[in-house]
Amino acid sequence: MSIISGLGQTPVYRLRSTWRQVSKHVLATLEELRQLLESSKNFAKYREILCGTTSPCVPFLDGIPNTTSSGMINFTKRRKTAKVIQEIQQYQTVPYALQPVPELQDYIICNIQAAKDVHEMYNRSLEIEPTENGEEDILGSPAVNHMSSVVIASLILR
Repeated sequence: MSIISGLGQTPVYRLRSTWRQVSKHVLATLEELRQLLESSKNFAKYREILCGTTSPCVPFLDGIPNTTSSGMINFTKRRKTAKVIQEIQQYQTVPYALQPVPELQDYIICNIQAAKDVHEMYNRSLEIEPTENGEEDILGSPAVNHMSSVVIASLILR
């Protein structure tokens, strides 16, 4: 999800010439992932695929509000949270066969520390590909970004 979000950040998304160099196969894969991770109906497509997945996997964590519109405790959220916890326990029955890769960990840590804000990344994007005729400043005011997607976008713009 962070990779898709990072690729969708304005400083990366606006790089038309760069995107034209990406293979059709990769673009098709990205589009499949975008559709899978679409947020409509509380990530219904992702949750549907998740239900048919065998362990180990990363479960769905929803974003339902803690309280109702009238300020009462949202018990629907609590029931759904309990269901997610049961799913997490189910997915923990088979351990991941992952091994640490220190080089990759160091690379990620270094890039998290070097991540720039959206305005700095946009300026870098303009250095890579100056605006084309008719292109507006589409960045506007700074967006609220998840750190992981900002790191991905920052990596791409290096």
